[in-house]
Amino acid sequence: MMAAVENHSGLPHAWFPKVGDSGHTFDVLVVRGTFDLGASGIVPTRAARQDPVVDGDRYDEPRGDDPVRAMLIQPGDRVLHKPQADVCVTGHAHAPDGQPAGRWTAGIHVGDREVSLQLSGPRRFVKRLLGWRLTDAAEVIEVPLSFERAFGGGYAIPLDQSDAIARIHKPDNPVGCGWLPDAKALDVLPAEERKIMAAAVAGVRELPAPQIEDPRAPIRSPFQQSPAFGSGPIAPWWAPRVHRQGTLDDDWLATRCPAVPDDFDAAYYQVAPASLTLSKHLQGGEQLRLTNLLPDSRYVSRLPDWTVMAVAAYADGSSNVAFPVIDTLSIDLDKRRLSLVWRCCFDRFNPVRSLVIGATDQPVARPPAGELVEEVA
Repeated sequence: MMAAVENHSGLPHAWFPKVGDSGHTFDVLVVRGTFDLGASGIVPTRAARQDPVVDGDRYDEPRGDDPVRAMLIQPGDRVLHKPQADVCVTGHAHAPDGQPAGRWTAGIHVGDREVSLQLSGPRRFVKRLLGWRLTDAAEVIEVPLSFERAFGGGYAIPLDQSDAIARIHKPDNPVGCGWLPDAKALDVLPAEERKIMAAAVAGVRELPAPQIEDPRAPIRSPFQQSPAFGSGPIAPWWAPRVHRQGTLDDDWLATRCPAVPDDFDAAYYQVAPASLTLSKHLQGGEQLRLTNLLPDSRYVSRLPDWTVMAVAAYADGSSNVAFPVIDTLSIDLDKRRLSLVWRCCFDRFNPVRSLVIGATDQPVARPPAGELVEEVA
């Protein structure tokens, strides 16, 4: 029996079942709020047009015929749980004061987390007698915050006298640029494919270099052992997410499916890069600072201080009020909008029969951090 849901929050919601680690089913409430970024110093306001809850992951087209080289554009909201909070920033970063620049440092500051990105105009790696050199970056007024512009890449080489293709990609960013596989990376290929791929790599004389870097570890060589660095969402088959999904083998199919594997890590649901995965959920009202990202180079404000509440009535006649937590913050620089996703899970051992959702931007006495539900009856 589905619960009767009344939504008086003014924000879109979804109510759906999800199977947990043990195979037990939970009901999940998700509320998504969209807010306009006004001028610096003004708290983002509720947008007149609210974006709906995202039912599933949305991707761009894969590069060539390799599905691994598709990029996650917008992650879906219908997941069971996120143990931490994701922050994703997409769109185009703008050079300081709107003036063309070859390089600049941008900053994302949410609460007590501050992340810097080194941004560059187009440039190239060129192979010289004594090694690889970087060309000067062209001056630009904006850089797309896309993993296509971050360190990474992939290669597909036809095999001799065969329709087969040897493929290799950087595990944490198959769509990026500037990367070449070294001998260790090539070890994953069969001997014949490894030989053909190594010859192709040796023949590369120049390639586009990354435009998005960690300023603490700039990329100086295509063979550098450095992770991709960006601010957008990570696809589920990219590292490190893919390593958290657990072992999907015949034993799992026979004994646990559709429940997750025994070695599943709930951090799999986190879509943000490690640098933008916060250690705890957001509360609302945290400081928000964007530097050299928007056309107005310095934006300082706070996250909307909204509280979402859900009054639940259960099958046994009891009721309580739940306070969903904010586990996702997405900022779209091009639209000057941010979205917040609130989430809360309800155990079906005592099923919810009715749910009334509300929201307010006024101060509310909330339970201590980590306590999502407060008994009222």
